[in-house]
Amino acid sequence: MDMNSLVDMAKNRSVENEKRRKTNYKDNVELRRHIVQSMLIRGNTQWEIAEYLGVSQPTVNRDIQWLRSVAKKELKDKLEKKVPEEYYRYLVSIDEVLRHAWEINSIRI
Repeated sequence: MDMNSLVDMAKNRSVENEKRRKTNYKDNVELRRHIVQSMLIRGNTQWEIAEYLGVSQPTVNRDIQWLRSVAKKELKDKLEKKVPEEYYRYLVSIDEVLRHAWEINSIRI
């Protein structure tokens, strides 16, 4: 084999690997969004993430918007469901403490 054929093989292999990497992240949206989230947490820019994944920057931007909307929805659900439950539980606990305080006070009288 001559040097040119080795260089061509390396280029072809590189192009095939790049296509495989792009296809995997384009097809597996859940995996791509997970990687976008991880890289954002580490401080990477949208352009760096896009280059790493082999997708466009607008695709990364859409993934970020989707991640934000999911986070907002989860936060809203927690606030609407969990906070009232906790509030009610604390009110019941306060009522119980007050009841015990009145019982203690009435025993002393």
